[in-house]
Amino acid sequence: MLLTAVLFCYIKTLKYKNIVESISNEHYIDCNLVKAIIYIESGYNESAVSNKGAVGLMQVLPSTAEFICGESIDLFDPQLNVYAGVKYLKYLLVKFDNLNVALAAYNAGEGNVSRWLNDKSLSRDGVTLDSIPFRETRKYVKKVVAVKKALSFL
Repeated sequence: MLLTAVLFCYIKTLKYKNIVESISNEHYIDCNLVKAIIYIESGYNESAVSNKGAVGLMQVLPSTAEFICGESIDLFDPQLNVYAGVKYLKYLLVKFDNLNVALAAYNAGEGNVSRWLNDKSLSRDGVTLDSIPFRETRKYVKKVVAVKKALSFL
């Protein structure tokens, strides 16, 4: 299953290769991490819209894009979507200083993750998550990390 996912991801990334690599490099983010997020979030469907209103390749909420970019942008435009998604991911990586925690925040929201980090039953040190209460988010973090790792071998 993972091999199939990675091959699909790799083939799909070719269409967006220049966009993803350019924007990832600009923000000093591993492009395989961004490719993995796009694969898990939208399956490389630039027209995807979630039931919560997240849009495009990286499934960015319009409110998140406005927060991170300082203005409303066309999230169906792959370049703008990846720009907003990568910029938000960078923000989360800096804020939480931990890949798994940042990925949990990308999926479940930084407010939820901040609350989890303050809950001693979920985080012993307030920095890492010992447990993620949302099943979807637990699975999301594992999938992104696995696809990112597999892409590094290609």
